[in-house]
Amino acid sequence: MFTELISFLILAGLLAVSIFLFVANSKTEPKLLSPILQTEKPNVILGVDDFPNSNNLWTPDKQITTNLPQPTISARSAIIIDLTSNQIVYAKNIHNKQPVASTVKIMTAALALERRKANEIFTISAKAATIGEDSMGISEGEKYTLQEMLYGLMLPSGNDAAEVIAENVAGSTENFVDIMNNKANLLGAKDTKFINPSGL
Repeated sequence: MFTELISFLILAGLLAVSIFLFVANSKTEPKLLSPILQTEKPNVILGVDDFPNSNNLWTPDKQITTNLPQPTISARSAIIIDLTSNQIVYAKNIHNKQPVASTVKIMTAALALERRKANEIFTISAKAATIGEDSMGISEGEKYTLQEMLYGLMLPSGNDAAEVIAENVAGSTENFVDIMNNKANLLGAKDTKFINPSGL
């Protein structure tokens, strides 16, 4: 009994100390865990000198002012943009046109959600059921909600789901591709051209 009482008092003491420390720390500013400094001045672009102990920290400024090698990026094209200043930090063949494969499905999903309700029923055509490559495994004549088709589009990267969405949203794949290209143009993606809703 005495041992249990001692154990209870120790646990109660630890709990009290934990609550005290939590309350005390919540009244102060959180400590930075990141090497990137916070500043009270809005839109201030920090340089290497603003980072303490930054000898091993790669930054755009450091890349320019020292002989450190640029990052090795194996992709044929790449771009890194500082969203605070909208400055390009790194660029490699950014105007070369590249096939974007299944990332096309992001536009397909966005347009489907803009133009149809998630609970609308879509019917599977023979063409969509046999589109090939990655698929969600649908068959001709089956019926699914748009929500179900979006899961099939984005999770297994279903080309069949992309075809179903295009046909049911715009009446045909060709009409849907026209809508995709118009949307890209409105978004300012002038170098983007879609030829199908799946990227296949």
